[in-house]
Amino acid sequence: MKRRNFLSVLFLSLLHILLPGCASPRARNLDALNRFLLSLDKRKQLSLLGEKYLSLYPEERERNLKAVLLSEAPTNIPNMTSYLQDRLAQDFRTREIAQVSRWELSRTEARICALVHLSEA
Repeated sequence: MKRRNFLSVLFLSLLHILLPGCASPRARNLDALNRFLLSLDKRKQLSLLGEKYLSLYPEERERNLKAVLLSEAPTNIPNMTSYLQDRLAQDFRTREIAQVSRWELSRTEARICALVHLSEA
């Protein structure tokens, strides 16, 4: 998976976990987009990265990952996208990174993968 696709799937996975109402009949367009971007294979890759991350950093399993990821997050989706992009950039600037299965992930990316894994457990 290329990094750009990875980031799209990562962000939509987080939204899918945090906003279960997005699966309602009123959100058919978003649901179609979710089906396209969150194909089982791609989501499985995120989950596997999350599982590996949690095995490398077991202390992260004890954290409330939703709270850590969203402690200062805005409440609307366009600003959430910007917020997450800023967090990723800040993680790389400050070298808050994790090496997981040949990927160099920002802590934010790794934590979202962990959240995907935990949400499927």
